[in-house]
Amino acid sequence: KKMAAAMGMGVRTWLSFRCCPVQRPKYYLRAMSSDAVGGKVFALNEEQKRAVEAPEAVVRVAAGPGSGKTAVLGERVRHLIEDWQVDPRHVTCITFGKKAAREMESRIRQHVSRKRDAELVSVSTFHAFGLRVLRRWINVAGGGRRLGFTVYHSGDQDSLIKEILTERGLEGSYSIEDLRSSISKMKNGFHRPPPQNELWEVYLRYEDTMKFRNAVDFDDLIRGTTSVLNIPEAHDAIRRDVRHVLVDEFQDINHRQLEMLMALCRADDADADDDHHGHHGH
Repeated sequence: KKMAAAMGMGVRTWLSFRCCPVQRPKYYLRAMSSDAVGGKVFALNEEQKRAVEAPEAVVRVAAGPGSGKTAVLGERVRHLIEDWQVDPRHVTCITFGKKAAREMESRIRQHVSRKRDAELVSVSTFHAFGLRVLRRWINVAGGGRRLGFTVYHSGDQDSLIKEILTERGLEGSYSIEDLRSSISKMKNGFHRPPPQNELWEVYLRYEDTMKFRNAVDFDDLIRGTTSVLNIPEAHDAIRRDVRHVLVDEFQDINHRQLEMLMALCRADDADADDDHHGHHGH
């Protein structure tokens, strides 16, 4: 962070986990120089090469914008598959938006020699990863949902909230968008009004209706997946397929997403540096 501040740039990071039982997670941090890859797959500088070839179970790369961080992530995937002989089906890359996921897929195709290997690497957003897990395991996640559930996007949530406000004679009393944000904060433990509070009653009605309709929202995808991963049988089954996890833009993850990653990689004895997102697992 201090290096980036001195250079007038923000810190961007990606994190690589190896999901395996080890005694203590190794911590690797190497600030990359500003010499970008420049479109050449193997044109790595020394800092980038160390990040690609680092043998530790946990690798964290911190870099300024334009330093070739995503290209190095793609080269790390190639290194796992072609040099370490990792089955590409056991490599999972996670990022935030669909656009970023498409960019990551494109980089992996550029770096991995065999097209079929590149196609077998799983690249998804946090929510898409959660959806994949819950489509198989939601019956054990708790929360009253079952297989065949429906995913509510923001428009579906807004319609439900409007129904609840109409039911309670509160039309026009609250902004639908603000209520959706408040429900998300309450669901994630960031805000809880006192019992009997009007907002709390709306939240409870929202949750009851979602359960009745066998529906989940995006917050449920993360929370439910964490619950599943904390069940040993489910965790072991998932980890047989998900053995190497690479997370792009790691510095932007929230608390719930971090919990999901820690559950996936069993990072119970995680370290932390002065960056509050500096957690590492195995």
